[in-house]
Amino acid sequence: MTDLNFICTPEDLFEVPADAPPGYPTDAIDCALTRAESTLIMLSGQFDGTGAEQNAPHIVSNVLWAVQGEIRLALKMLRHGHKTEGK
Repeated sequence: MTDLNFICTPEDLFEVPADAPPGYPTDAIDCALTRAESTLIMLSGQFDGTGAEQNAPHIVSNVLWAVQGEIRLALKMLRHGHKTEGK
């Protein structure tokens, strides 16, 4: 159970529902990882060497935090799959 005094991201509240089917939710995992990858691809455009205007540091920080959140969600779903595998 999550310590409610230390909730600082939406992922801290996310839990796989108890009635979720056993195994790996591959579509949901793929979705989370694709979102993270797409976000990083968009961010990498500011470092392409063209000298185009760059995002402010707080925007870059928020983008990276969003990617971290998607990866944490994917890990929770992978842990669910591992825990329920073969049931």
